[in-house]
Amino acid sequence: ILMIHGHYDTMVQFASEGALAEELSRAKAEYFERTGELFDTDEQFERRMASFLEWYVFDRSLADHNGLTPARLCIDAHRERFDSVELARMEEIASSSPSLFEFRKLKKQRLHVIDLLTYTRHSGFERREPAGLDTGDILESRLVPYDGELYFSEVWAVHPREARRTILRVAKAFRKSKGDGEARIDLVHRVARLANRCERYKHVDPKQIFEELVA
Repeated sequence: ILMIHGHYDTMVQFASEGALAEELSRAKAEYFERTGELFDTDEQFERRMASFLEWYVFDRSLADHNGLTPARLCIDAHRERFDSVELARMEEIASSSPSLFEFRKLKKQRLHVIDLLTYTRHSGFERREPAGLDTGDILESRLVPYDGELYFSEVWAVHPREARRTILRVAKAFRKSKGDGEARIDLVHRVARLANRCERYKHVDPKQIFEELVA
């Protein structure tokens, strides 16, 4: 949905040019330090690059711009270009944040999930037909509000089923701690880092790799 309506492309272009070009490079190094190294030959290369861009545009605060994200900075820079309706839509998109979701069911192009970091139920539009999803699978994605509807981001990942119990345990602890937005992103990235390690070391039991999450 982000690509269809063009707003995300506008934000990415803004966040990649001019004064922010160097920031993009620094952010890239920071993201893959947080979530695990990436090589051109990796099976998940395109997905992880797309995930990086979403994080950079929507979630990464810019110290030189009063802590605004590139998305918020883009909106401010284009206030005279867009009408109030388009600005409201961009504000909605910019408010999204990543999370970990437990898949419950798919019905009429809607994924029914539980946000494990808030324990709230959601139903988000998903135009693709996800293959191989089973009830209880844990997804990393973001729900994007747009015109009163919720849409799943174009970028999402299914985490190892063997790590399900560990992830549920850590998510419960997160809810009890009432962590803020930064803590949410940190946890999502810690889980992503271990999931990426599972991809790289397929001979190792994911349960063993994910022990680090509760260490």
